[in-house]
Amino acid sequence: MNLHSIKVEIDFMELAQMRIRQSCPYLAVALLILVGLLRISSTYNVFWQSWDAPAHIARGMEWIDRGKYTYSHEHPPLGPVMVALGPYFVGARSTDQEWRYDEGNNLLHYNDAYERNLTLARLGVLPFFIIATLVVWIWTKSYFGGVAALLSVILFTTLPPVLAHSGLATTDMAITAMSVAALFTFYLWLENPALLRSALLGITVGLACLAKFSALVFLPTSGSLIAILYYFRKTGHKDRLCPRIKRWIAASGIAVLMCLLIIWAGYQFSSTALTRIDKRPHTSIDRIVGTKGLLHDAAYFMAENVPLLAPEFFSGIREVAQHNKYGHVAYLLGEAYTEGRWYFFPIINPGKVIIG
Repeated sequence: MNLHSIKVEIDFMELAQMRIRQSCPYLAVALLILVGLLRISSTYNVFWQSWDAPAHIARGMEWIDRGKYTYSHEHPPLGPVMVALGPYFVGARSTDQEWRYDEGNNLLHYNDAYERNLTLARLGVLPFFIIATLVVWIWTKSYFGGVAALLSVILFTTLPPVLAHSGLATTDMAITAMSVAALFTFYLWLENPALLRSALLGITVGLACLAKFSALVFLPTSGSLIAILYYFRKTGHKDRLCPRIKRWIAASGIAVLMCLLIIWAGYQFSSTALTRIDKRPHTSIDRIVGTKGLLHDAAYFMAENVPLLAPEFFSGIREVAQHNKYGHVAYLLGEAYTEGRWYFFPIINPGKVIIG
């Protein structure tokens, strides 16, 4: 063996060792995700359905099977569709029950296979656990390095609330994953509001809005804080900040358009007029523009003829507002009430309050 072949062999071994070292973080993250998935799935045969799981499954099945979304609009369709996919693939179909909980329970007991159907419904939440974990890893690694990213993934995939909600056929993990993804893409967009990043921002924000209506409050609040911090970080580069603001304004239209398109697609491109001719007079319009005149006629024409896209989305916002206003019946310490109690969680779960 000559010196050249020895050098080639050494270079190959060094390259292989370098590739192994580079792949170790990826393998570690994959292993942590796998361990998390195993821990989550190990609870499937321990805990039965949560209270709201049947309602979500009923909503999702109606969306898939009937092309409708009528079992209340308080929850957008992304999470419900994901938890209904598993039962749908094994043959479960809508049973047209009037109450969504009856419908969902019928679907869970389809073919006398309750445990299998509940497991299949819960499997629909696992992709959100994976997405959230990957965003935590990528975002942290981008700004704080591999060690911090790996520690963040370890902490995230072992958090009891994350594991618990990832094991339920509900919407909480969907909003967790998509809101974090939307904020991450927003920061990437601030760095470079290119066409692809603008489109990705619109898609992730749209999916977050389809996951839960709390995104409509959480994302603007968190996004504003991120934008403010970004601005102060760039104050030393004012000569480059002003052109960047102009690019943000120009690119925001693409992001908004993609967001609206995703939301509209989430409701299967539904549309309807705000009202109908047979509902005249429209008292709410009359209070604003009066009962006569050109402006009154124009307002009536638009309300009766111009379609409102994804009306279920706006109906859902109204339902959430009504729920927040009037509450729902709850019980604690011998008292039934419809308003919240600040001491609810300290009493129900004192350990969580103490630990944080």
